[in-house]
Amino acid sequence: MSIFPLEESFAGTSAPMNWRLYGSASMTGQGWLRLTPAETYKAGTAFLTTAFPSSPGISVEFELSAYGGKPADGSVGDGVSFYLIDGSKDLNSVGGAGGTLGYANHHPSQPGVNNGYIGIGIDRWGAFSDSAKVGTGGAGRSKNHAVIRGAGDKTTGFPFLTHKPLPTLALTRAKPTRVYLTIFNEKVTVSVGEQDQFTQLIKDYKLPTGSEPTEFKLGLSGTTGAATNIHEIRNFKVTLPTDLSTLGQRRNSLVVEGYARHRYS
Repeated sequence: MSIFPLEESFAGTSAPMNWRLYGSASMTGQGWLRLTPAETYKAGTAFLTTAFPSSPGISVEFELSAYGGKPADGSVGDGVSFYLIDGSKDLNSVGGAGGTLGYANHHPSQPGVNNGYIGIGIDRWGAFSDSAKVGTGGAGRSKNHAVIRGAGDKTTGFPFLTHKPLPTLALTRAKPTRVYLTIFNEKVTVSVGEQDQFTQLIKDYKLPTGSEPTEFKLGLSGTTGAATNIHEIRNFKVTLPTDLSTLGQRRNSLVVEGYARHRYS
């Protein structure tokens, strides 16, 4: 049975029903879920414990702010990820700090999530693309990229799949970035935007055929390393790709993956 549409503002002071917080993740009581403070080597995860069928696919959007940090080697860090694991399993391993973005493993021995299917990163520092630090395969350190890594389990897997550079983004609380993700028919689309402008970064990236579990659970993670940032999320929404119902005020209809998407004020 579908649990969607799902809307979570993260406006409260305690974790919402069916969500678990790990590590540095906390509710600010100011309308934001804070995944990391601006402190070194932090990792925070918010995990939805309810499973849902994988076959209909999902459309995800949320607002992201990342501010207040100190750079190391030329960039603040590290970034955030949205990920899916096999929904028949519980989350018993949470990705660590630094370039893993809370999804993949970090060499030589720090585990990533268990039974991971896909991790999509908004990576400021750039290590989520670097096989010397994270998972298998990659393009080397790539600052300010949207990155997709594939399936993995704790210390194995998490292959680099693709990445694309991010546009210039304010990422403040006053002007947060809206992240739009679609995972449907084993294809992934990633877009980001601010106010009435958006950029489609990755379109219809084809995941390995036959690797999709029958159901999913989802997580949101943020990390810091030597470089820091406050990473916060609000107005998290998940719908089915064919669900055209309004979750708020409709503005500027977007056509992505052949169906209508909408911005919300």
